[in-house]
Amino acid sequence: MSRSKLIAFIALITFAFGVALISDALAGEKGKMVWRNANHMTTFQAVKVGDVEGHTLQLFEAKGISFHEKWGVGQVTVTGTFDDMNGEWTGGGFEHCTFPDGSTISFKWEGKGGAPGGEGTLTIIKGTGKLAGIQGRGTWKSYTVVPGQFYADDEGEYTLP
Repeated sequence: MSRSKLIAFIALITFAFGVALISDALAGEKGKMVWRNANHMTTFQAVKVGDVEGHTLQLFEAKGISFHEKWGVGQVTVTGTFDDMNGEWTGGGFEHCTFPDGSTISFKWEGKGGAPGGEGTLTIIKGTGKLAGIQGRGTWKSYTVVPGQFYADDEGEYTLP
């Protein structure tokens, strides 16, 4: 094998190895996610339980804007239920964010709280588009601004396939 063919062969092998390493690094992306949602209630319903004064079950939907440090600004819908005992509640639900490019990310959340907010955990349940196959977990803290308006600060870890 001539010297020039040997150099070309070594260059080709080095290039192929480099492409394989870069592809694996991009495919297994891991990182931290941080975002804030600013929401207003669009639907709210409370039903008295009847066992003790001030005990209600509540269902809500809130819509707003989500500011993701990593993926930009999106539209968010948060839905959930609360078991409220005189202002102290436990509950859970879902958060779904759509970005301008059509990609989405959906979370399941649960937590507890009282006036003026709450805190809990969240788990990624689905992503589409650039977020297809995403997995991860995190935490959230919410703060009531005025009745029917709230914001939440969320953070966590994610992995993309």
